[in-house]
Amino acid sequence: MSYIILAIGGALGAILRYLVSIYFSKLFGNYFPIGTLIVNIIGSFILGFFMGLILEKLPPTSLRKIFIAIGFSGSFTTMSSLSYETLVFIIKKQYFKAGINVFLNISLCLISTFIGYLLAKKIKG
Repeated sequence: MSYIILAIGGALGAILRYLVSIYFSKLFGNYFPIGTLIVNIIGSFILGFFMGLILEKLPPTSLRKIFIAIGFSGSFTTMSSLSYETLVFIIKKQYFKAGINVFLNISLCLISTFIGYLLAKKIKG
């Protein structure tokens, strides 16, 4: 059963990642991989929020944890795209863009996770 829950969460996260990434790329253009940055920030917030709200007390095998933390958030966020897009900047000798891409993804995602976690704790009381 856990594999089915994982697959459903993963499928939903991947589809939503694709839609959000395409939307923001069309909105802002392809000068910078803003779509990847946005999905990583949103996914980090979602994971932080749910971990703070309900998931941190659940065992690792909990179906909710498998669906949200591993399936949905794992496939919604995208380290592989971040890595590839940064590599492309390096190959093109666009080192500043490469550095900014890594810096923004890491720092903003960490901040987003923290804000989600704090918001969940505040809601819980």
